[in-house]
Amino acid sequence: MSDRRDPTRSAGLRKRGRALVNRRVHSLQQRLRQALKEHDVAGLRDVGPAPPIGFVNWAAAVSYRLARSEGAIAQIVEQTLTTPPDWPRELIERSIAHGVALVEQELRISLEHLDTSEIDDLHARAASVEVRGIAGETERRVLRNVVRAIETKMTPDELIREVRSVLEKITRLRLFLMVNTGVVRAVNAGKLFAYESEGIRQVGVEPEWLPDRHTHQRDHMASDHHHRGAGSTWLVDARSRKAKRRKRVKANKAKRKRSIEEEILLAALTPSQGAAFLAIEGVLEEVEERVSLVNVLTAGDDKVCEDCEDIAAEGPYDIDTARGLIPAHPNCRCAFIPFGDKRFAPIEEQLEEFE
Repeated sequence: MSDRRDPTRSAGLRKRGRALVNRRVHSLQQRLRQALKEHDVAGLRDVGPAPPIGFVNWAAAVSYRLARSEGAIAQIVEQTLTTPPDWPRELIERSIAHGVALVEQELRISLEHLDTSEIDDLHARAASVEVRGIAGETERRVLRNVVRAIETKMTPDELIREVRSVLEKITRLRLFLMVNTGVVRAVNAGKLFAYESEGIRQVGVEPEWLPDRHTHQRDHMASDHHHRGAGSTWLVDARSRKAKRRKRVKANKAKRKRSIEEEILLAALTPSQGAAFLAIEGVLEEVEERVSLVNVLTAGDDKVCEDCEDIAAEGPYDIDTARGLIPAHPNCRCAFIPFGDKRFAPIEEQLEEFE
């Protein structure tokens, strides 16, 4: 049974990834503190009286202090965040295997014969690229603070506070987003690979996200607040979002229908109409036999964004189109599902009632 709040069921994997990030960021913070405060590579402590005229104190020269800081910071960041360069690989491989396992549960089959080495390598390399980018941005931000510290004559303790802010707001946050997004992307990549290997056919669309199991409770709470004079803003907003979503779903369906009709009409206007219709029929048969479509299931809570709802509403998608479609944003928890899953029948019945 699908977890309504997390269709990918990857909370454990994401938690594991965040633990890896926390250890690396903590180590980075300690090493930078040692370099900037204990070893004072930026030369922020009082260097004593000014040197005699004509004598250059290279230890106190700004260019030397900055160059020394740049070398030390670059080495520390590289050794802490990008060594080994593929440290997210194990997490990504576990996530892809988890996606395959989800398909095994959905289809009630064994997929032990699948070789996921290629997509393992692809997504692991992508995660490593993200880590290198975050490391580069961390280095740039820390050096910016070093330059400002030298210019404004900060103390080492003041600089450490600025660096700590960079590590919390930039490094840790972006690595968390990389882990959360990378895990969800890898899980769905594993699912798509498994679907394609099994030749999933005629899978359809599920335009609505499953309602939170506490939705009815919130409805009653909103009603109580209304009777108490607190208003029903939340309930009105929820109904408005549902109305807009239904409108978008109908518009997208009508657009796809018009597109198909136009293609058939254009094909029918060829010199040999009989040949054209035969060609169309052959194409449709080929599509029916080969095209694998998947639908998107979003996290069923009030944190679902409109982009995710639109993506779910505009399905189904063929396998090639689906790749790279989700996660649609950082911390996205959407997942691909096969069409016709009986778990979503109640939602289809609700949609029919609205139409």
